[in-house]
Amino acid sequence: MKGEANVAAADVIGFSGEDEPLMSPENITLVQILGPTTALISWDPVPPQSIRGHFRGYKIQTYDYNNGPEHQREMIVSSNRTSALVDILAPFSENFVRVRAFNGAFDGPSSDVISFQTPEGTPGPVASFDGNLVGSTTVKLIWSEPKEINGELKGYRISYGIVHDARLYPSIDHNLPNIGPNETSLEITNLNRNTWYRFTIKAFTAHGGGSPYAIRVSTKILALDKPSVSISNLPATCEDLNEPVSTWTRVESTDGNVDLKFSWNQKKSASDTYSVMYKEKRKSYWQMIPNVLHNETVTVTGLSKGAVYEIKVVD
Repeated sequence: MKGEANVAAADVIGFSGEDEPLMSPENITLVQILGPTTALISWDPVPPQSIRGHFRGYKIQTYDYNNGPEHQREMIVSSNRTSALVDILAPFSENFVRVRAFNGAFDGPSSDVISFQTPEGTPGPVASFDGNLVGSTTVKLIWSEPKEINGELKGYRISYGIVHDARLYPSIDHNLPNIGPNETSLEITNLNRNTWYRFTIKAFTAHGGGSPYAIRVSTKILALDKPSVSISNLPATCEDLNEPVSTWTRVESTDGNVDLKFSWNQKKSASDTYSVMYKEKRKSYWQMIPNVLHNETVTVTGLSKGAVYEIKVVD
């Protein structure tokens, strides 16, 4: 049966094939710098007929002087846009920005590249942060500068306070004076014995403080509060006279060094743990063997003959 349809046919736009767009956006302009990582950019639209395919939008590509175009960052906006808030810039750097139109298969030619300097931002976290117990009331903090400074480093800000049941009491929080940019360690003295502390460090620039890095350190020393052990003169087996009793045994190792077997005889649950900290007395950095069960013996290996070591047991 032949007849005419009562509904008009829908228009469908198809593409027999897509080719590279012919024209680049013109008149790319820095409208305003809005912050260390953000700027408003505008451009003139490309003629639709120059796209030679389905007009997908514009690619905004940016890189900075320190990293180069091989590390470019990119964001995409729709085809009806002629401006964008670009928030992927590098702070405190010369940034380069270009714009391309693109279709479903190809990127078009690049616009002219514009460049501009972004202001300082705030730093990322310090690259490392550790706290070592020195005696029973002093903690030595050691850190390294942030990998991302995002400006001119002015220094560090450190705060600390007592931790109880995973909560920091704000009323006893201590904010130390600013520390210079070349410093990488600091001793905090006159702490309470047998207490957990939370230490927080932030690097800062003229723009402000950066991302915080926090650690927890205990001033609780369970065994040897003045723990000097001479490996050369150490008898085969020793017991510390303090209670609870700690026991160590010297073992000559095959590599010419000395191993020290250590046990902590405090009467606790078998599932409770302690940590053994040790270092040569003339050195500043402690090494640690963590999470030793109270009913186990731990071996400190590779100790040098003739050296004096400090050993601490920390809950």
